[in-house]
Amino acid sequence: ERDDLRQTLTEVSDQCDMYKRKSENLNARFSSLSVSLDSMMDGQHQLMQNVQNKDSSLAEASALRRSKLQALMNMEDEFLSDILDRTEDETSITGSINRQTKEMGAIQAVIATVRT
Repeated sequence: ERDDLRQTLTEVSDQCDMYKRKSENLNARFSSLSVSLDSMMDGQHQLMQNVQNKDSSLAEASALRRSKLQALMNMEDEFLSDILDRTEDETSITGSINRQTKEMGAIQAVIATVRT
């Protein structure tokens, strides 16, 4: 009976050692997984921060472009308003040529008068 108890004790001790090794292996794996998860979470946090920074800079650039576009549209409106405020003689090439023809005719008349 003593031998049976020793045998049983040896078997139980072997099983305890086996469970201890398995527990140590699982603990090592758990630690490794924990470190990997921490690293992945840090990477994800950094990536999220980069995306947010990029989105922010894109939004700022978009707002700046919109502002410049609005200024350009305002300048275009002012230019159009100036054109519409002018009289036809001031804006048309035909009006300018007619005015120049009249002035040239008047100069020609003065020259003709001086010659005679």
